[in-house]
Amino acid sequence: MTASKQTWQSESKPNKIVVNDQIYVKTIVHRFFVDLDIDTGIYVGTDIYDWEQSEMGKWVIENSLDKPTLVTHEDITTYRMNCAIVAFLLDRDHTFFQLKWNTQ
Repeated sequence: MTASKQTWQSESKPNKIVVNDQIYVKTIVHRFFVDLDIDTGIYVGTDIYDWEQSEMGKWVIENSLDKPTLVTHEDITTYRMNCAIVAFLLDRDHTFFQLKWNTQ
């Protein structure tokens, strides 16, 4: 019997997906903010690059389902752009990540 190649998102737990009978957990792997009064593109890029070169970043890139993605939200009360790098990790890798780096 071959492994299922179907990807689906669980209705009861929307932060998890199943790929080839393995559970992946949506994980915020890095958070940072950038002031909105500066060129955010440059500073976001440098923060992402620094994170990618760190031990944590290299581990996440190697162990995530796909390339991690950047999610941004402008907070007008603090005049900042809140940024988060999100990755889908296997459930055991998610546990390892939380124990080692505890970003939550």
